[in-house]
Amino acid sequence: MSPANRIAIIIGHGIGGLIFLLPSMAVVALLGWLTGADLDIAHPLAAAIGLLTLVTASLAMGILLAAFFVLSRRANLMANFIQHPVNLLGGFIIPRAELPDWLYRLSSALPIAHAVDAFRASTLSGASVSDISGPVAWSLGLSALFALVGAMGIRRIEHAAKRSGQLELF
Repeated sequence: MSPANRIAIIIGHGIGGLIFLLPSMAVVALLGWLTGADLDIAHPLAAAIGLLTLVTASLAMGILLAAFFVLSRRANLMANFIQHPVNLLGGFIIPRAELPDWLYRLSSALPIAHAVDAFRASTLSGASVSDISGPVAWSLGLSALFALVGAMGIRRIEHAAKRSGQLELF
C-alpha cells in the first residue's frame, strides 16, 4: 500500500493497454481497406467524439472491475471469463440491435455499449455529432457512475487492508 493514487495507476495501465492495441487497430483498418470495407465518416468530429467516448467507457469499466480484481487471486481468470460476454453485450461482435430484447436491455447497463453504438454510427452510417449525442450522453453518464463506484470500492478495500495490517487477502 504505497502512497500512490490507485485510480491514477489504474488509468495509467488502461491507457497503456489502449496504446498497446494501436498496432492491432492499424492492422484491422488495413485489412478492412484491403477487403473493401465501406466507411462512411461524413463528420470526422463525430467519429473522434465516438472514439474518445469509447476510451472513456473502457477506462471507467476498468476502474470498476479493478475493485473486484483486487479481491480475487484469480483476476486474470476472471478477466478472461468476462471478456467475451462484455464484447458481445458491448456491441463489438455484432450490433446490439441484433441481440434478443432481453440481452439488449442488459447491454444497456454497460457504458461501453452506448459508446460502441456512437462510434459505429459515426464511422459506418455517417452520423453527425447531434445524431450520436444520445448514446454519448448515456455512455458518459454510466462511465461516471462506474468510475465512482469503482473508486469507492478501491478506497474501501485499501482502508480495510490498512486497518487490518495485512495485504494477504487484498
